Amino acid sequence: IANLDQAITALHAVPKQIEVATEKIIRVQQIVEALDEGLDADKGELPELLTKFYDFLRRGLIQANLSKSADELQEIVKTVTQVRDYWQTSIEFRDQPTETPPPEIPIDISR
Repeated sequence: IANLDQAITALHAVPKQIEVATEKIIRVQQIVEALDEGLDADKGELPELLTKFYDFLRRGLIQANLSKSADELQEIVKTVTQVRDYWQTSIEFRDQPTETPPPEIPIDISR
């Protein structure tokens, strides 16, 4: 998220800092690639879902990098933040003795 925020800041700068934005977007692409490569497809449904999520992120990052669109990057930040917040809520829920399931957070990756 920090690299995406830095890319957005670079694109809002006057004049735009295209090289900085490109470097930060490429760094995020490398991180997503490493996360995807670290998945074990034999571990059930979660790796499959994460692969789809990472594909979604890659497509969005490529498009945002081509168009140098801060708005497109902001949408990616919003989606990644939702997923991060969901995982944090799930971890907090796991650590609490209760029978109530964690709240569902809808995440649209249909773009």
